[in-house]
Amino acid sequence: MMTFAIDCAGLTSRLSTWDRNATRWSLPAGAWTYGEWDREMRVITFTWSDETEWQAQYDPVGNAMLFETTVAGAEATILRRIFR
Repeated sequence: MMTFAIDCAGLTSRLSTWDRNATRWSLPAGAWTYGEWDREMRVITFTWSDETEWQAQYDPVGNAMLFETTVAGAEATILRRIFR
């Protein structure tokens, strides 16, 4: 599993991915939203349970992802990998 996070104003959102193409996303103090991901080249498409799709580009070693859009009204977002 790889976990990515963004910390904005002290609030942390998380995105977790598994090898079997499963993923989940959580906004601060929110419930997890589950979905699937598909990787082609360096673009990942996340399809969520409400049928919305996000697309992200990631660096070759998998330490960060850049989303052009995520939730409505959001600007481009960079999620960084959490190493534990």
